[in-house]
Amino acid sequence: MILSVCLIVGIVLLDQITKWIVVETIPLHGHVPFLEGFVRFTYVRNEGAAFGMLSDQRWVFLVLSTVGIIGMCYVLYKYGKESALMRWSISFIVGGGIGNMIDRLFRVGEAGERFVVDFIDFQFMEFAVFNVADSFISIGAVIFVLYVIKDEIVATMKKKGETDESIASDN
Repeated sequence: MILSVCLIVGIVLLDQITKWIVVETIPLHGHVPFLEGFVRFTYVRNEGAAFGMLSDQRWVFLVLSTVGIIGMCYVLYKYGKESALMRWSISFIVGGGIGNMIDRLFRVGEAGERFVVDFIDFQFMEFAVFNVADSFISIGAVIFVLYVIKDEIVATMKKKGETDESIASDN
């Protein structure tokens, strides 16, 4: 559990530090090349949820994010000892969720709008600009799906093994 808390805090710090650096060094809508032709840093303000959707529904995101983070923390506390994959995935999602929630609560633009700082901009394909927190949420979600699939496969194999054993003992 201590490792998970440290991981969550580390993700939040990494997210907030990178956003601070971007805000302090790149003008709004400005670009800084990072890996030429592959990725650049572009400072944009996201007033909505993922990929700027529903930008005028800030309170919905705050409520859903809070409920989601509390729920994930409960699952981490209750079941986290069962699997390292589960611990890592939930820690990634919670850390990223808290990082973006901090922005939604405390970043205010000139016109009073609340926003999340996004800056990672792929140049090799058309994709939304995102941030470190979004990356951890996405990676955590993929790890969680892999955990669920692995868990289902193991459960199915155990069940099949029990079925095979019961058939063999009936003969």
